[in-house]
Amino acid sequence: MRKLCNPQLEAAATEIEALCCRLSVIESATMIHAQCHTADEKMNVMFDAAPWFSEADAESIIRLARQGWSTRVIADALQQRPGYERLRELLQYATERLQEESLEDPTWSAFECTVTGPEALAWLEAHRPAVAAKIREAG
Repeated sequence: MRKLCNPQLEAAATEIEALCCRLSVIESATMIHAQCHTADEKMNVMFDAAPWFSEADAESIIRLARQGWSTRVIADALQQRPGYERLRELLQYATERLQEESLEDPTWSAFECTVTGPEALAWLEAHRPAVAAKIREAG
């Protein structure tokens, strides 16, 4: 542990350490892992949800956090993007093959998607700090 004689230097060193930690969080907050799976567990897809977080309005993100980081909205929004072909296949399978079962029970969901909450918060802290602050306040 370092010990500097000058209190001003000590304060500056502490501030630099804090900035380095913040930069580390920002550098690591480039991806938000999300996972979708069908109700029958035949398909499971992991993907990056960061594009949705960069475009979604603050209220939608806050609602997602309140719902335990689980929503179908992200999959619906990202499925047509390049690189999300497996997600599109999962949604197509859920719609075409599992739709009949969901018609019998309207509360039954053909698929479920969950975002990694700590990664989402780290990403928001780095890229949309005002939204992250609102989530923490509501927490």
